Amino acid sequence: PSPHLSWTYVAFMVSSAVSYRLELLLSISRAGADADVLLIYVLVSAGLVFGWLWPSFNGLFFLCDKTCTICTTRSSSISSKTWLLDWGKTFVVAIVFAGSLIVAEALSIFVLQSQNLWIGIGYLATSLLLPYYIWGRRVCC
Repeated sequence: PSPHLSWTYVAFMVSSAVSYRLELLLSISRAGADADVLLIYVLVSAGLVFGWLWPSFNGLFFLCDKTCTICTTRSSSISSKTWLLDWGKTFVVAIVFAGSLIVAEALSIFVLQSQNLWIGIGYLATSLLLPYYIWGRRVCC
C-alpha cells in the first residue's frame, strides 16, 4: 500500500498557502471586486490547494519513501555510487514536485485571467479528480 501523510501534517504544510490565498481574497474584496471575481478566486484557490498542493505533498512523501535507501555506508567504493544515485533520485523527486506545482499555478493563473465562472467550476472539478484518484472513496481517513 502506498504511504499517505496524515491529514494533520498536510494541513500544517498547506496552512501557509491557505492563509496567503485568504489574505489575497480579503485584499481583492476590499478593493471592490465583483462577487463573480471573488467566487472564481475562491474556486481556483480551493482547486489549487486541495486538488494540487495537497496531493503534491502526498506524492512527495510517497516518492521519498519509495526511492530512499535503508542502510548506506560511505566506507566502500560501491557506497559512493549509491550516494550519487541517492542524490540523483532526490533531484528527480524535487523536479517532479516542483513541476507539478508549476503546472498547477500556471493553470490557476489561466483560469483567473479568463474570468469565466464556468471555467472556474470546471477547474475545481477536474482538480479534485486527482485527490479522488489517490485516496479513492476513503477521503475522510
